[in-house]
Amino acid sequence: MRREQRMRLIAMALVVFAVAACAAVSKFKIDNDGMYRFKSQSFVVWAPKECLLDIAVRDTDQSVDFTTGAGYWMASGQYSVQVFTFEQLSVDDKHPFQERMNDVAPKYMVNDRAHAFKFVFQDGKSIEVGSRPAYQATAVEEGKATFVATFVLQNSRVSVASLVFPIEDPNSKMGRPFPWDCYSKFVASVKEKP
Repeated sequence: MRREQRMRLIAMALVVFAVAACAAVSKFKIDNDGMYRFKSQSFVVWAPKECLLDIAVRDTDQSVDFTTGAGYWMASGQYSVQVFTFEQLSVDDKHPFQERMNDVAPKYMVNDRAHAFKFVFQDGKSIEVGSRPAYQATAVEEGKATFVATFVLQNSRVSVASLVFPIEDPNSKMGRPFPWDCYSKFVASVKEKP
């Protein structure tokens, strides 16, 4: 084996080891019941371990991202939850949730991931999630990814559960469609605890 090939194999092995180590460490943020609990918010969400090849968790006080390994979203997408106050989204008696989402969602879909994507808003619709008012929006960057986000009016906050999923070449034999079953379960699991 040539030295160049050995160096590539060693480098690949180190990358795999580093990704596995990062993913393993982050799994400690998921409780034994499979739920992730926000540290400074009264929210819980199901960690979509069955939907990702391996799971890494990145979090802040108001958000959590679940990906495959450290940043390898293309393997199975990036599941995220963000929590906003009513004030942040200007939801109040004069501006009810559904009305505000008609304005907020298209801007959110284009701007939230603007550092990595150039999403174009496609559509949005009012729905219910577990008998709570909700709004689901879709955006696409042609040839790269689909972004679906579901805004849910919780007790004292608005949660946004989203999935960025790679678009595959239409001629690909893998042909992975958007994982609606996993995404729906993920959205339904987001709960604000009293």
